[in-house]
Amino acid sequence: RCLSDWSSDVCSSDLDVFDWLVKQGAGLDVTNNAGETPRLLSARASNGFSRFGPPDADTDIFAAAREGKIESLSALVKADPGLANATNQFNQTPLRVAVMARRTNVVEFLEQHGAQWDIVSAVIAGQTQVAREILTRQPEVIATKNFGSLLLHLSAANGDVATTKILLDAKADWREQDRCGLSALGVARLRNQPDVVRTLCERGATENIFDVAYTGGDAMASHLLKRDKSLALATNAMGLSVADIAAGAGQVEVLQRLLDNGASSERAGGFDGRTPLH
Repeated sequence: RCLSDWSSDVCSSDLDVFDWLVKQGAGLDVTNNAGETPRLLSARASNGFSRFGPPDADTDIFAAAREGKIESLSALVKADPGLANATNQFNQTPLRVAVMARRTNVVEFLEQHGAQWDIVSAVIAGQTQVAREILTRQPEVIATKNFGSLLLHLSAANGDVATTKILLDAKADWREQDRCGLSALGVARLRNQPDVVRTLCERGATENIFDVAYTGGDAMASHLLKRDKSLALATNAMGLSVADIAAGAGQVEVLQRLLDNGASSERAGGFDGRTPLH
């Protein structure tokens, strides 16, 4: 620890001391009387924000998974096999981190060392059979979200028709919105995934007002507003109005429809208080 009588340029934190020792050749795998190594103790740290600066792949299994450092992963899992299914401050496992970083070699390594698939990781990775098995065992996970996106949004974004069908069969609701207000159909259109668009439409999915604000569609905007004029004032989970979105996306015809139905061109919304004109 930093002591009050030490000069600030000698020591600024525990991390500085730790890193200095490693640079001087201190071993990460030497053991104390309890058989614990520095590598293992650091990997077990309960507070993911306790280290300042970027995590080190040699002592952080999540950094190792993200960077594809198999050697570091091997040392960490050997020291504590339970780390293969640890979770970070975002409730992500190393497998989830590897899947999101598209580290297929890490995914294979973790599978071989006892890592368990969760529904979000399976959907993102396009592991259709795994997703089916999880949903069979735990049907309630169909409502799982990942940073505001439901499973159906994730499969739509990936253009994954097979997983999309499995999720729909498991009663995923295509009407549900992500934090942007988009439905799964809107996500598929925005990501240019025509096969998923077709699949969703065949199952009865239709666009919502946020979908057309992002991707266009004057006729659909007119139809939706005719049914419910109040949609012109709708806001998403981030505080953005449909007018904000249509203006930012350059959807002029949709924006005009919204303004004609009561949307304000001067409303300040979102996180930074911008108006549609901004």
